[in-house]
Amino acid sequence: MSDKSVFPLNLPALLNDLVALKQDRFPQKLHFAVKCDEHSRETYATLLAALLLNGGQISAGQSGVFKMLLNSLQLEDIQPKLFERAQTLNQDALREFLRVVDQNGLAISFFMDALVLCRLDAPLTDGQH
Repeated sequence: MSDKSVFPLNLPALLNDLVALKQDRFPQKLHFAVKCDEHSRETYATLLAALLLNGGQISAGQSGVFKMLLNSLQLEDIQPKLFERAQTLNQDALREFLRVVDQNGLAISFFMDALVLCRLDAPLTDGQH
């Protein structure tokens, strides 16, 4: 075999492909909040999106994990919709989030999800604290 027929291995692309295949072979288990109605699950995910936005630029890793989280919540990939909602949060939206969390016992799940997403690539920002 001559050197001309050897192609260099694109390891980063191969690793990305492997991660994508992993999701097909080993689907993520359903989230604890999946028992909630769609409005409640979207409200929960909107606050996670707000925390991600508060950290500055969202990394590819954070985006990928957030997508997996949305899948485990049985929400389609609605990241753009959630990020748009997160930018318009107000006191009423926060009150609704607290109602959803209290009514469904989601406080611990939310803090765990928030820590994983926000701490994935870097330390927490002051705003995320």
